[in-house]
Amino acid sequence: MTLLMEIYKIFGKDVNVVVAFDLFKKINQQRKDKPYTLKHLRNMFIVALQNLKYMGYVSATRQNTF
Repeated sequence: MTLLMEIYKIFGKDVNVVVAFDLFKKINQQRKDKPYTLKHLRNMFIVALQNLKYMGYVSATRQNTF
């Protein structure tokens, strides 16, 4: 969650979840001691995002781009 909070500080309130996940994945895959699988990274990202949403840092915009 700390890593996602740092990404939030960089992007501000307009966080693109896809870009944030790519950055989160890139940073975590640089670990040499125990690399994470994509499934584990996705689960960690979703839990961290849910926690930030619960605390009020991130909210859905309900904007449809299609």
